Amino acid sequence: MTPIAVAATAIVLIILSLSLQDSGNKSNKNTIISSDNKTSASVIVDHEDPSYTENRVGKKPPQAGIYIPLYTSPDIDEIRGEWNRVIEAKKNHPNVPFIVTINPASGPGRQQNMAYVEAIHELKSAGIENILGYIPTDYGVGSQNGARSMEDIKQMMDQYKSWYPEVNGLMLDEVSSSESKLEFYSELEKYARSIGYTYIRGNPGTRPAEGYLQIFDNVSIYEGREAPSISDLAISTYHNNNNNSSSYPRTLFSFTARDIADLDLEYLNEVTNSVFYLYLTDDVEREDDQNPYNSLPTYFEDLVKFLDDIEAE
Repeated sequence: MTPIAVAATAIVLIILSLSLQDSGNKSNKNTIISSDNKTSASVIVDHEDPSYTENRVGKKPPQAGIYIPLYTSPDIDEIRGEWNRVIEAKKNHPNVPFIVTINPASGPGRQQNMAYVEAIHELKSAGIENILGYIPTDYGVGSQNGARSMEDIKQMMDQYKSWYPEVNGLMLDEVSSSESKLEFYSELEKYARSIGYTYIRGNPGTRPAEGYLQIFDNVSIYEGREAPSISDLAISTYHNNNNNSSSYPRTLFSFTARDIADLDLEYLNEVTNSVFYLYLTDDVEREDDQNPYNSLPTYFEDLVKFLDDIEAE
């Protein structure tokens, strides 16, 4: 073989090698494999959670995040401090993923509120990954018995998008857990994503039919007084006793619990084997105040610090 022929053969081999490598990279581009450090199994993630999968240079991967129902108005001076506490907590613990839900008036309200526009911008500037707008869905019953219709809910989605453009996602409350309502919520999810929302949390407050796990980026599997048991949380995440893990990523699950007087750190460390996002508060529902989410827990900063300090097992 002549020197020219040898050189030509070498060039062809190099081109083929690069082509095969590029083909391999493309074949894996749309499949996200999350090696969950809290379990021994690797899972395929259908809805990527940027706050979880983001490459944090020089930092350990987060083991848990916090969900915050920030149902307070930033235009009232005496409670604007609650927003500031959230902002400072994120600045002090940038490695902890935050999901914050705002709720101007059991939804977006009747008109844009500039105090919310400015406060939302401050949340975003602090590095908070997902800011959601609250929308009640009346368990998907539609316009029956005076409940919100599909169009009513879509209108609220449009209003958040128009009035509060830095809200990147939605928190759909009063979500049915029944399989019979999957089509209703699937249509809402498709519409929300079609107008630009990137993160959708559904709150049935209990274990839903498994199809809901394909609709939402995050599902609240418990909301109530007192802390849920470890075994109940495992069941709600479709835990497989055979391999001691769930076939779904922990980032898909969250819970909120009120009337929690003190933090039980041993309990918290254990529940994060099943769920990624959580919220505990010592606020309570009272006769003169039915909203347990209009103030942060007294131990809020300690809770965020604990989540930051959790080590992978």
